[in-house]
Amino acid sequence: MLRAFSKLRPRLIAAFLMVSLAPLVLLEYFNHRATRQALIDGAHRALYASATQTAQAIDGFLNENLNGLRVHALLPAVQRFLAAPLDARRKVAAWQTLLRLSRKDTVNLISFAVLDLAGHNLIDTRTVQIGRDESQRDYFKALMAAKVPAVSAMQFADAPGDALTLHFASLVWDSAGRPLGALRITYNATVVQQLTTQALHASPSARVVLFDEHHIRLADSAQSHLIFTSVAPIETDLIRRLRAEWRLPEGGPVEATGPPALASALKQLANGGYFTAPLSMGSQDSQAEPYAVGAARLRYRPWLVVVAEPQSVLLVPIDRLLGEGVILAIAIAFLVSLFGVVTAGWLTSPFRTLTEAVSRFSAGERGVEVAVRSHDEAGELARAFNEMMGRIRAHTAELEAQVTERTQALQADIARREAAGTGPRPNARGARATGRAANGRAAGRPRPVARGACRARARRVRKGAA
Repeated sequence: MLRAFSKLRPRLIAAFLMVSLAPLVLLEYFNHRATRQALIDGAHRALYASATQTAQAIDGFLNENLNGLRVHALLPAVQRFLAAPLDARRKVAAWQTLLRLSRKDTVNLISFAVLDLAGHNLIDTRTVQIGRDESQRDYFKALMAAKVPAVSAMQFADAPGDALTLHFASLVWDSAGRPLGALRITYNATVVQQLTTQALHASPSARVVLFDEHHIRLADSAQSHLIFTSVAPIETDLIRRLRAEWRLPEGGPVEATGPPALASALKQLANGGYFTAPLSMGSQDSQAEPYAVGAARLRYRPWLVVVAEPQSVLLVPIDRLLGEGVILAIAIAFLVSLFGVVTAGWLTSPFRTLTEAVSRFSAGERGVEVAVRSHDEAGELARAFNEMMGRIRAHTAELEAQVTERTQALQADIARREAAGTGPRPNARGARATGRAANGRAAGRPRPVARGACRARARRVRKGAA
């Protein structure tokens, strides 16, 4: 692997890939972060708007019944009955009036009742409740304290474990402006729980939870078994009081089922807002999934509507974009690799030609030349190589000419001495050297001989002759 990258061409291809893919990877990283944050922020705003709309729908239901009850309290039959509760004719008239009013909603409306100022039930369309004392109910206490129509918390009808109900109460006044008694309506609380699910129409994957002022779940669209459980731990005295007010089931679970992050976020909300937190505890093997949460408070009750959606659902588009980005990066890497192969081959071609020429020269070929095809650095290097080869050939030819000249002169001198009878025996080493030189020239491989070596050889020959 390392030997492959020791060559210029693979390094050029790797450089092309790095230069092209590094900015793309950085761009994809920052784009992923920005898109993720934008999706979460947009989801927060949308969830907050949905929670606000749901809270307004519940407030609208409460306000409609409070205003309607205020109007019903002005009915003459009810006023005349409270002015003379022992009058049988007035009682029958009031009873018939309550029956007509109860028919406006036969599904969710449980009963209409007339109470005196002491909280005793005088007339009730649900006859089993006639004669009961409702003075300790929260709605009656709030009504007598503020003298304005009041709505109760969600309560069990008669005893813990019965149907969950919601009560509205309004004072009945005489013509002189003196209170005569109270008119009370009881609704099935499931109507409020149904209103909380309106946000699911816009996003089926959303989860809607309704909390009271103690952060006890009153409704949960996804996990109904968590209703009447709290997010944070509740003191024993508060649990006992809420059960005494029929706001908690007797012996029902009220343990904390919410993660600390959710409890902390709910406490910090004033009038609503949005945040990110898990809605329930995770299992032993995994953490709870985080949700993007939008929350809004109601006007007529200290309740909090929470609309949440899993982040995994919100981030599906960005996961799809990430997959498309990976495919795009692979395609770009493939194209850049092709471009790098072609470009690297084009850039390294002069150097490969020059390398081959050097190899041929090292093998003994002296007539090597490189074609000059450009005027850039590669072309200048090719011209310099050709000039160097020319100088080497000229110097080699000069040395060969000198060796030939000296050898011929030496042979002529030896021949004269032998003819005169004074010549020595030919030197065997010189003859062998001369023979090797002649054989080299015959083979076409000139043997370059230094000028100093020729002079030394000539001196040895003259010394032997003497």
